[in-house]
Amino acid sequence: LATRLWSDAFQVWIDKRDLLGGDDWARRVDEAIKAADFTLVAFSNRSCGKTGQFQRELRRTLQQYELRPLGARFIIPVLLEPCSPPAEFESLHWIKMWDDDGYMALCRSLRTFPVSI
Repeated sequence: LATRLWSDAFQVWIDKRDLLGGDDWARRVDEAIKAADFTLVAFSNRSCGKTGQFQRELRRTLQQYELRPLGARFIIPVLLEPCSPPAEFESLHWIKMWDDDGYMALCRSLRTFPVSI
């Protein structure tokens, strides 16, 4: 997904590419979440049951969302396959990547600036 977004000229921060040797990875991830216009949260059956760093990053993303103006789009949940994301994401519209227009729906969301209601 990240490779496809890069090829379509989106600026994507992803730890495997952007962290450098010796970086304080927890701090760099937190900085990236804080600086982001949007945060994509990719869910799969595997990630929904995962413990550790993924859960920490979910919590940090939700904390940043709470600091944004009400109604601002910040978190874009992306479902990579049918799965059950955490309840904290139920109020957000999910992009289902298996839908025929899933990737196009994601691009539309990213090309639209955050709007406060």
